[in-house]
Amino acid sequence: MAKAQRDYQRQVELHEKGLVARGAFEGLKFDLDNLRAAHELARLSLSYTEIRAPFAGIIATRSIRVGQTVPVGAALLRVTDPTPLKASVFIPERELSRLQVGQPAGIQVDALADKRFLGKVTLVSPTVDAATATFKVTLEVDDPSGELKPGMFARVGIVFDRRADALTIPRAALVENDDVRSVFIVAADKARQRTLTTGLTNGGDIEVLAGLDGSEQVVTVGQNGLKDGNAVRVVTLDVDAAR
Repeated sequence: MAKAQRDYQRQVELHEKGLVARGAFEGLKFDLDNLRAAHELARLSLSYTEIRAPFAGIIATRSIRVGQTVPVGAALLRVTDPTPLKASVFIPERELSRLQVGQPAGIQVDALADKRFLGKVTLVSPTVDAATATFKVTLEVDDPSGELKPGMFARVGIVFDRRADALTIPRAALVENDDVRSVFIVAADKARQRTLTTGLTNGGDIEVLAGLDGSEQVVTVGQNGLKDGNAVRVVTLDVDAAR
């Protein structure tokens, strides 16, 4: 093509001086245009031999080797971008109204000795899977040290709400009968059952909205065997003696 380009430029000068027949000049231009088109097709074919990922990242899986014949449409490499890391969780549909983008979350990974990482909700699916009655929530995880790896399994706790000065009791103290929650308190050496209205939960604790004022002694061990009015005796354990 380069030789044809040079020959054409020389013929242009001669053509302008009237020294070259019009037919010969146009034939040379036609040949040059054909060569240019063939060159562009060759350039395009060459570009197909270079495969580029749609984003910068790390090669996680390689499915090919040097010299291997690769069929059309075959997966060659799997590329992952660990920044930011994302976690997908599937939550029961009853919680849909309580979730929104921006809510904070805590992530614990067994492989890292239950180390806790911070995250936030970035996407809440607007639809519920009819087969599982769950919806998908996507979180971004903050991991500046790079300890987390794609594919790890984690336990996720999403913060639905925060309340200051909340009255809480251990969840283990609850006595549940159908939809009624209650606890036993100690009053005048007798067990008294109190029906509760509960709120948020946080780990092993649960918020009490109504039923207690915070001054009561709540039974946390053996309460399932008690009845209202049973005589009880508070025993103080000497921890040092027990050791």
